[in-house]
Amino acid sequence: MKKLLAYAYHWLMGPPQTGIKTRLVCEKRKRPGEPWEKVFEKHNILVKGGLAQFAALWGDAAAVPFTLGKIGIGTTGATVNDTQLANEVDEVTGTFTRFQTTHPNDSCRLVSLHTAPVGGWAITEYAAAAVGTPDTLWNRVVFAAVNLAEDEQLQFTYEHQVTEVV
Repeated sequence: MKKLLAYAYHWLMGPPQTGIKTRLVCEKRKRPGEPWEKVFEKHNILVKGGLAQFAALWGDAAAVPFTLGKIGIGTTGATVNDTQLANEVDEVTGTFTRFQTTHPNDSCRLVSLHTAPVGGWAITEYAAAAVGTPDTLWNRVVFAAVNLAEDEQLQFTYEHQVTEVV
């Protein structure tokens, strides 16, 4: 009976579609070893170049995954046409992990840690990117300035869940 109902549903509604849910969490701390303080949690804009790179990962053995966390001080609003941050100040190779939200390994996370230099920063933008010439952005997020004094740290945790949308 379940198969019959599923078949009838898909016949009426069409096959299920795949979607990507994203979430960016920004945390701050004064120095290593201290607890993280959550600054914000946001959704963001996926950019056209990032979506094309994502599609390439499906079958192009030479495609490069998104492993970089980039931060900047630009304030220009994010659009789907962005190819770089407005004013990048730091880029690090993040730590990548996969985990289960609904099904085994249906989600992944990229964590990047950025330490402010002498003079500090007022960070206003973030992107995950694939290494290249130029790098390929997956997304771009613009937010109210997060001020950091020298040696203070920002940690960005960017999560994706690939999910079935019925």
